[in-house]
Amino acid sequence: MPEIQFVSPDGETTESSRYPGELVVVKVTGLESGATYELSNTLASPGAPSYEATLQAVADANGTIETSTAQPVGGTYGKPDPDGIFWSMKKGHAEANAELGFHFAISKSGRPLATAVLPMAGIQQGVKMIKLTGTGLVGMLYLPKRSGRVPAVITFGGSEGGEMTALTEATALVNQGYAALGLGYFGMKGLPANLEKIPLEYFEKAIRYLRARPDIGDIAVMGSSRGGELALLLGSTFSDIKAVVAQVPSPVRWAGIAGFNERDQLPPAWTYQGRPLSFYPLAGKLVEAKLADGRTAYINRPAFEKALENKKAVEAATTEIEKINGPVLLFGAEDDKIWPSCTLAEMALTRLKEKKHPFADEMACYPDAGHNMAFPPFLSTQDTFSQDQAMHMLLELGGTPEGNAAAQRASWTKTLEFLKANIR
Repeated sequence: MPEIQFVSPDGETTESSRYPGELVVVKVTGLESGATYELSNTLASPGAPSYEATLQAVADANGTIETSTAQPVGGTYGKPDPDGIFWSMKKGHAEANAELGFHFAISKSGRPLATAVLPMAGIQQGVKMIKLTGTGLVGMLYLPKRSGRVPAVITFGGSEGGEMTALTEATALVNQGYAALGLGYFGMKGLPANLEKIPLEYFEKAIRYLRARPDIGDIAVMGSSRGGELALLLGSTFSDIKAVVAQVPSPVRWAGIAGFNERDQLPPAWTYQGRPLSFYPLAGKLVEAKLADGRTAYINRPAFEKALENKKAVEAATTEIEKINGPVLLFGAEDDKIWPSCTLAEMALTRLKEKKHPFADEMACYPDAGHNMAFPPFLSTQDTFSQDQAMHMLLELGGTPEGNAAAQRASWTKTLEFLKANIR
């Protein structure tokens, strides 16, 4: 009788749920050796459209199909990949009454043989969540289930605002044993409405909050896009930060994106000690891209590439990242349509080297990846467009679904290795 199991990559641990960033291997046993089967995965959420992926593969000599080794002969992805059955999911039909989670089924010649559900979860049992009520901060502190003093990572998002990105990355980190402070800094109640004149003192308050806790060791920061720009800026400003992870970042401080001030000039994104930090207003024009459904999306990258031609203006707005009191990990995406993140990350790494930054800085640039590679692997990567809430337009992010998924897994693995080596 066929059976669907969910196991760790080494096959020794049975997984009861799937968490952000976690690598889960789907293993089907009890099959006929040499026969072709279809494994389907449907992500169901009550009242919302489902997402569906399939793998057609041949059972091995042991009558087994494992997503880590199975060569697809059909389905929604094309080569052995344990993440493939997740990232290749495409929007399907509404499943109003289905249990939240990944619903798997194995079938042969259209005949269902077995089913199993892998629940979707955020944080592991035993993780402690602390609301930041009364601190002047907006977000959540997650403490791992292990006891004793642990290193902490402050996470935050980019131009999308809110706290979703921050909390997603924080939950993925706490499951790996880190304390994680997921922080919103605009676009929420009690915070600035837009990415405009954000005081760095707000983040200094977060650092002090963690420093005051006896259960917190070293502190790192992690951000993507404008949050990557912010991560480099915070690291250069506050010496308590011992490591920086900057995903699709910029060492250049760009203007705020909220609108125009009374002088018809773009506002600064960041302030410190009551003064705006110098910035470079975006030059060049956005490029229109027509989607298959008739909508218009915009590509930001050419405008940033045009701006980078003005070396004097770029230098005047570049953060002194050589002041960062610890190593820096930089990630770029070759097909990033928001801005040239590989070029910007390379600029940062070059500056660190030229200024003789005394730490083991690293950089990785991923082919076929776009701007949304900067997330822990978890869900589908099929959508390469995003509705920007601040700019009120549809933006092309770039990359292919497979390229984005591969970059997410590789960068997440590298991030965990980097943090393990550099903060205690």
